[in-house]
Amino acid sequence: MFVLLLFLLLTSPLAAQELTLIDSASAAVQADNYAEGRRLLNKAIAGGKDDAEVWEMMGFVGQGLKDSKLMIEAGSKLARLAPNNVLGWYFQSLGYHAVGRMDSLIPCAQRFCELDADGCSRTGIRAILKSFSQDSIGRLDSTFRTDDGLMRVVLPKSWTARVEDDGKTYHWFVSHQPILKAEDNFTEGISVRWVRRVSSSFPSVLEGKTDAPFLVGFWDAYVAGMLNEQSPYYSEVVDSVDITIGVWEGFVRTVDLQVREKSYRLRKLDVILAREDEVLTITLESPAFSWLAYRDRYKQALHTIQLPR
Repeated sequence: MFVLLLFLLLTSPLAAQELTLIDSASAAVQADNYAEGRRLLNKAIAGGKDDAEVWEMMGFVGQGLKDSKLMIEAGSKLARLAPNNVLGWYFQSLGYHAVGRMDSLIPCAQRFCELDADGCSRTGIRAILKSFSQDSIGRLDSTFRTDDGLMRVVLPKSWTARVEDDGKTYHWFVSHQPILKAEDNFTEGISVRWVRRVSSSFPSVLEGKTDAPFLVGFWDAYVAGMLNEQSPYYSEVVDSVDITIGVWEGFVRTVDLQVREKSYRLRKLDVILAREDEVLTITLESPAFSWLAYRDRYKQALHTIQLPR
């Protein structure tokens, strides 16, 4: 009875039509007629066809049409139906990269590279990951140290470091983009500012109050005042928690900042720490659209950073 039922299903008009649609769609895609392939696949989907085969083919259609939205849709559905099919992760990686969704790109690209190391290099996905200092498994780090050994932090090994010290304020930069001179800027990186003898710079304001809690509050207000003078287009504190690193105490905040209407939005971890008569700030930043590519590394860097004792 089961064999007869299976035969009837396979020879029914609906099944025959579905097979014809898929075969015709496959032929259209192989002939680079992606628009026709898409039409036929959509017709098959409307008729109830919803499996890995149809979404894999739809991914190739999206790639051929350079339709990033379709690649993302097809790739995500293929990954759901067949998690170990590398093409689902590949199509999503291409689509997210095309629309600049780097937060979504990173996990898809890493999964693709885990499943197909050769394909990761051959298709250029590894190069995309490396452009974010992300190797295929997500970690490729190095320990950066200042020459005097006062500070140490673990960050992507392809980054570069620079120190500036005038005897009173000590600046240390570790960044994706090289900082070769004072006026250079970076979009992804960490900057540490260590201000010694704060009381000598603000004697009338501090009035001899140089303990850590007071200095943290003072510096927070000082930085806020400077920011207000710039009249940023957008600024928001996302969260804030107290933190202690060695002998330093203060807080860490997640901040969103957009200086001008047409500039990119920045997300950063802002840290203000203090000890007797000294303030130390740490900023770890990236454009908001690529924040998830760096967030975990930044938090790990902050957790393990070594500061002056």
